[in-house]
Parts: sequence; C-alpha cells; structure tokens
Amino acid sequence: MILVTTNVVMTRSCWGIGFASVRGRKIVNNTVLDDGADTGTKNPAGRIMCRPGIGVGPKTHDGSSSNNVMVAITSPAALAFITSIAK
Repeated sequence: MILVTTNVVMTRSCWGIGFASVRGRKIVNNTVLDDGADTGTKNPAGRIMCRPGIGVGPKTHDGSSSNNVMVAITSPAALAFITSIAK
C-alpha cells in the first residue's frame, strides 16, 4: 500500500494533487488551496472555471485503470475550508 499523506499544496491552477493509473493507494490528510490570484482558475471574462483539488483519474494514455484507491479528508482545517466554500 502506498500512502500520500499530510501535504499542503497552494496553487493558482486547476490541479493540486492528481494521479492516474494508480493501484492500492491511500491519499489522506492532504490539503489543497487556491492562492487567490485567480490567474489560472478564471476565464478572460472573470468567471471562475475551476478550483484546485485532489483527484484520481481512470488511467493515463498507456497505463491500466486506477483501482483500490482511497481518498479521504481527515484534516479539521481542510474540512473547515471545504465547508466555508460550499456555502
């Protein structure tokens, strides 16, 4: 089992932590935050198009499909942040 844990990523892009073609992973207690610059997340009209996050894609162009992957948020700070933007 491979663990990806306790990372804090601050970015101005649509991706924070991303994987594809992975098997047997646990991705827990990670936090991804937008840096607030909005240069990579808004279109020219100023509309928000995406927010950075944590994701697992199905597969890469030449890899097999992801399976047996757990993504969990266990950080109270991350939960508070997600709750505040979900309102």
